[in-house]
Parts: sequence; C-alpha cells; structure tokens
Amino acid sequence: WEKQQSEASQLLGVLGQRLTSESSLSAATGIPVEQVVRLLDDADYRLIRSADDLLKAVVHVLRQAEEGAPYDVSMLYGRSEPENPDPGIKGKAGKKRVRRRLEEHALQAYVRRRLEDMLPSRIPGIQISIYREPEVKYQRRFDLEVAAPTINRQLARIVVEIKWSDNKDIKNSLENQLVRNYLIGHRLSHGIYLVGWCGAWSETNKQRAEIQLLKSYLADQVKSVNASEEGKNLKLETVVLDLRWRDDLPEQPVGAVQ
Repeated sequence: WEKQQSEASQLLGVLGQRLTSESSLSAATGIPVEQVVRLLDDADYRLIRSADDLLKAVVHVLRQAEEGAPYDVSMLYGRSEPENPDPGIKGKAGKKRVRRRLEEHALQAYVRRRLEDMLPSRIPGIQISIYREPEVKYQRRFDLEVAAPTINRQLARIVVEIKWSDNKDIKNSLENQLVRNYLIGHRLSHGIYLVGWCGAWSETNKQRAEIQLLKSYLADQVKSVNASEEGKNLKLETVVLDLRWRDDLPEQPVGAVQ
C-alpha cells in the first residue's frame, strides 16, 4: 500500500507540473490549453495562427504525400498504347508501348483528394475548405484554394496553382498566373506552385529530363518575384511531386486501399 501511495503521489506531482506548465504556456501565448496539450503530444499537429502556419501545413502534407505517390500514379495515366500509332512502322519501334499522362484536371483532383485525406488529421476540429477552380471575379479561376479559420477567428487562405511538368506555360505561369492574377489580383499573399513531374519539362523550347533542374528553376523564379517591388511581401512555396510513370512500380503494401 505504501509503495502504491508513493507512486500515486509521484504521478500526481508530474500531472500537477504539466498542468502548471501548460497553463503558463497558454497564458503566455494566448493559445487555448487544449491546443497546447495537443501541440505537446502530437508532432504532426499544426496550430493555425496565420496564413503562414497554413502554408507550412499544406506544404508539409504535400511533401509527405509524395512518399505514397508511386502507388497512386496509375490513376493519373491512361492505358498502355503504341508510342507510334503508324501501322507502317515495323520492328521494335512499332511495338513499343507507352502510357500518357491524363489532363491537368485529373492532377488537380488527385492533389485535392490527398489534401482532404491528410490535412484534417493534422488540424482536427478545423474546417478545411478546398475548392477546385472556384469562380472568382474577372472569370479567373484558382486551381485549388485551402481556407481555414485561425485561433484569432481570422480566415487564412492559400492558393495552389497546379501544372504538369511538360506544360509549356511552366516557364511563366508562376509569375503571370499565381502571382499576378491570383495573389496580387485578389489581394492575397500566400501561394503554392505545384508541379507534377511526368518525366520531362521544357526550358526555352529544350526538353529536359532532370527533376532537380526544374526544382532549381522554380526556386529561382520565386527569388525573382520576392526581389521585385510587387512581390516582396508575398509568401511563395514550390512543390514538385515525382508522379512519372515507371514500369517497375512497387507493389501495393499489404492492407493498402487501391
């Protein structure tokens, strides 16, 4: 009995210290105690105090989603078909088959689904509104918008522009569409430029097959925007998801949902 009483006393002491610590932290930051507890207990939990926090949470989830992307790419590509449909071509060249990526609306739907699957577990109790190309003024359309209330009852908004890597507009759509039309044009400040890597991209009419070069190219674009007068207060992130088709795709993990 004495041993149990001693252990119970120690446990109560630890709980008392934690409650005091949590209450102090809550008072110092203005964050509700229950959210402080969740922050201490759950490394994946994201507290939304501003659009900065929402931007970080969305980017984090997108980059985590890439880990499972090899199991998902079949929904982004069509059936196997001859690389060259000309029946007059003989030999190996005539027999080679390829899978071509689907249109960008399929990529938008995939990204939306992944965000809807993964964000609520990081921000429980908060409504994440994800719209696929909602109507906005001047008939300009966002690819995706993520909106969530902050702890101060403000609305944080993130615009996500989505392109396949072989889209010819990739050379200027970050600045022209995301920055000028969607962010500056609607007085928003936070955006993500997401590219689905399908194996190649065009730089000044030259086909390139290096994903790292594309990442560097987009990072330089962001630096250029932030160095300008109109873009100096914008918060921009670029995400390149490796979604290329591979014939050696890994098998689905046991228990995975197709």
